[in-house]
Amino acid sequence: CDVDEWERGGNAVCGAATPAQTCVDPNGAMSGDWVCRCAAPMTGLAAAAAASCTLDECLENASECKGQECLDANTLATSTGDWWCKCTGGASGTARGAPAECEYTYGGCAEAENRQVCEASGQRCVAGTAE
Repeated sequence: CDVDEWERGGNAVCGAATPAQTCVDPNGAMSGDWVCRCAAPMTGLAAAAAASCTLDECLENASECKGQECLDANTLATSTGDWWCKCTGGASGTARGAPAECEYTYGGCAEAENRQVCEASGQRCVAGTAE
């Protein structure tokens, strides 16, 4: 933050926040407009106060799901390692931190779309399940 915002306590507020945040002064010519911004990969911003930081692990790990849906149900900054891959395209199955084994409730492997979902995840479609 610029000197005027630092004097008003912006650095103290943002610096003392948990998790760590930085003080940003978007307009050095204007006083009282400082904000606390969460450090990457977390997101969050608050005007003249500590921000509530969130961490959506799917922003960094979606590619690990290899075409499946990535879900992070708990985006609290303190909650890590709890993201999931979920099957798509009419298939069911989930796995924590890795591509899911998918089971199809209709259509089976004869349908090209189902085979493609398996292949995109590095799996092989066999008799309605992925290996």
